[in-house]
Amino acid sequence: MNNRLLLRRIKSGSNFDADYQAVLDLANANSFVLPSSGQQILQNQLVLDLKSAGVWSKLDVFAVFAHDADKNFSLIDWKRASLMTYANASGMTQSTTGLKTDTQNNSVIDTNYNPVLDAVNISTTSISMGIWLNDLIGLNREIGNSTGSLKLQFSNNDNRILTGSSTFREGPVIGLNHINRSSANNVEHYTNGVEARSAILPTEPITNNNAFIFHAQASVIGPASGAEQSFAFYAGDLSLEHSDFYNALNNYKIAI
Repeated sequence: MNNRLLLRRIKSGSNFDADYQAVLDLANANSFVLPSSGQQILQNQLVLDLKSAGVWSKLDVFAVFAHDADKNFSLIDWKRASLMTYANASGMTQSTTGLKTDTQNNSVIDTNYNPVLDAVNISTTSISMGIWLNDLIGLNREIGNSTGSLKLQFSNNDNRILTGSSTFREGPVIGLNHINRSSANNVEHYTNGVEARSAILPTEPITNNNAFIFHAQASVIGPASGAEQSFAFYAGDLSLEHSDFYNALNNYKIAI
């Protein structure tokens, strides 16, 4: 099939994965600016790659901020085909590489996902979350749903995943920063698809409030993270898939 015909078919949605098509349908229903046709092809491939890697089925929340649409498109949770919410969108800046906050307006994203009430794959013994950072400017509580047990915080490298104490003080890297709990006692920290640290720490219950991105929660006093993010996610245990997950995200990043 020649490229022109393939592009026409993909534009019509006939060749898109149903879960990615649901993302586009939600954007259209809300009159969001769509990504370019070329990026739609790449985004559809990203979904296919995540499914092939066994990652998609374990995701509860998956946000893609690297695209050439507008910042409204960044509010789509691809896994649930639902909308997240900006808390003070004026501080958010969108570019093809990602979404960024200015740190002055406490601009954060409420995923409208509560890991206690809405969990599909997440549990106290199987949970992971993470972000893709494009810079290390103004880092704070990047992702989480409380100031205690569930957060990835780089202002003092205080990374916790269902434990009352820091899992490890692992510094941030450009690229994928991913913390994971694979059992009641085992936690791991992955950077760009490679295990950077592991520890044996007992678990504690998940805090019953919404999960946030760019800050552990909107009510926390202090600036949101100013670093640009390309992706953010909440999922079940991805200890077996962490490398393939990174590769799928990295391939998309290179391609755009």
